[in-house]
Amino acid sequence: MGDRLETRRTSVNCETLIFDWDGTLVNSLDMKIENAGQLFNTFFGYSSELVEQAYRQHSGVPRRVLFDAISNSVGSRDLTDSEYFKISCEFTELNLFNLNENHLFNDTVSTLDYLNTVGLNLFVSSSATPEDVVASAKRLGIYDKFVKVLGSVNGFGKGPEHISYILNKYNLNSENVVMVGDERADVMLAKMANVYSVAKQGSLKETELIELNPDLIISSLSELSKLVKTES
Repeated sequence: MGDRLETRRTSVNCETLIFDWDGTLVNSLDMKIENAGQLFNTFFGYSSELVEQAYRQHSGVPRRVLFDAISNSVGSRDLTDSEYFKISCEFTELNLFNLNENHLFNDTVSTLDYLNTVGLNLFVSSSATPEDVVASAKRLGIYDKFVKVLGSVNGFGKGPEHISYILNKYNLNSENVVMVGDERADVMLAKMANVYSVAKQGSLKETELIELNPDLIISSLSELSKLVKTES
């Protein structure tokens, strides 16, 4: 018996949008990958090229998981807690140093402003550390456009854990929640949390996204206006 394609939801009464960060709201993934290659080379002598390849392969998971995956892929070992703490702090500082408003997608601010105007609840659920994503949002001037900006730590990560927290704290219904991301992990995490999944083209091609069977595929953030109910 062949595999059965999951049923795609054709509509949603959207009241809450939960955004991934890198590649979705901010075009900073390539910069972060380059920074990681530089730091892993400096700290451990790993090939920057191999580190960057491993980063792309494992992107979308909490930083500790990502960095251990990179180290295992390139150096065949996990990082010690001390090693992780040092390189993670340097990584955050380097990311913030290089981050500027040019890393925002052209329609990020206008889309967030529109979604706020029509009364939707906006959140960020990122695999980056809380310190990194909050500082980045403030640096880019978009922090106040969200109800809450969430980063990932051990036991409280992007996807189902963040979504469960948001639903409980703000008394929201999962049937009215939409998760927007650009990676395979984003679509899978939305499915795990049983919320409507929107996949944004960019990191993956449309053909690759179709294979993941998200509820909706968009090419730009401005297309999220399709989810807004208007009075007839």
